[in-house]
Amino acid sequence: MKTLASFMVPFCEQSSRDFISEQSAEGIGNITKHFTPAVANDTFCFELRLGKINALIDYSLHFSREHGGQDTLLRIAATPQDTEQLNNNPLWQAIFAFARQWKHTADHVWLEFDLDQQQSGAMPLPSLFYCAASPSYQNEALQHSEQSYIQQETIRNIARIFLTPEDLPEIFSQLEFCIEHAPKQAQLNQVGFGLTRNRQCIRLQFIGVHPQQIPDYLQTIGWRGDIEPLLPMLEYMSALPVDLFALVIDAGKQIAPKIGIECYLKQRDQRWNSFLAELVNRGLCLTETQTLAQNYPSVQVFHTQQEISLTHLRFSHIKIGYDQEHGAGKLEAKAYLFHFPDWKSFAV
Repeated sequence: MKTLASFMVPFCEQSSRDFISEQSAEGIGNITKHFTPAVANDTFCFELRLGKINALIDYSLHFSREHGGQDTLLRIAATPQDTEQLNNNPLWQAIFAFARQWKHTADHVWLEFDLDQQQSGAMPLPSLFYCAASPSYQNEALQHSEQSYIQQETIRNIARIFLTPEDLPEIFSQLEFCIEHAPKQAQLNQVGFGLTRNRQCIRLQFIGVHPQQIPDYLQTIGWRGDIEPLLPMLEYMSALPVDLFALVIDAGKQIAPKIGIECYLKQRDQRWNSFLAELVNRGLCLTETQTLAQNYPSVQVFHTQQEISLTHLRFSHIKIGYDQEHGAGKLEAKAYLFHFPDWKSFAV
């Protein structure tokens, strides 16, 4: 019987082992064997840790409202047995509850699977994210304050599905403070619920935040980390000719120690190569992973015994993560590599 793994396993096997290690390929197979092949042509993303070779990669599966993603998510199970197990799992019950009201929330939703958080033999457990700035849900006639209020109400409604009720008042207070005190030109773009990590936090991604604004903003919202180890990277990033910066925080009763700064380019050009080279110089990227990242964008052919896919590969962005809990502070660089499969049967 075919499952999503019928298509993902050949993809992993036909990719470079420097990119997808044997352990990562096995983990992705164990996740996707529970899901229907109906999502084989949905977009997916790999998170490549640039500073490690053969490191576990995280895997995310993306759903578009325009292409029936709501129904697909509700029917994601591959078999009746998988359906029963998912329906009996409290985390998946919450995901399905979200999916039933998704059409009132966003155009774009994705499930992210951290391979190091999955348990052998158990059903896969993801985190859930959605785009809070979906064009279909923006009303240009509304003032910024009104738009912000609607966004926050949406987040609160979803948080009631995923978070512990007794924690909600403090989390909502922190959420409102973070949004209301964001830099003037910043926009809340993505919202996430880390269902396997930072369980009682809401992930917020603000786009349009310049690196020079980050220290003051973090201080304003009560982040308790030491900013000093991050300052040299922020200074370098301030001079980068990128198209967009984003700041990622986890807001719970307090602001979580780990933060992220994301860099986006609309077009792949020499700027990425220069940035990757600088990350190599700073010890945040290996030459092997630098070469892998430089293979994007491209078009590659993958196949099973009966299907073939002309898959478009796109380099989305680089995130610099700063984890205050690792000693004096640790920087990590990740590349987000998107894949757009187009499986077609060539069986006669």
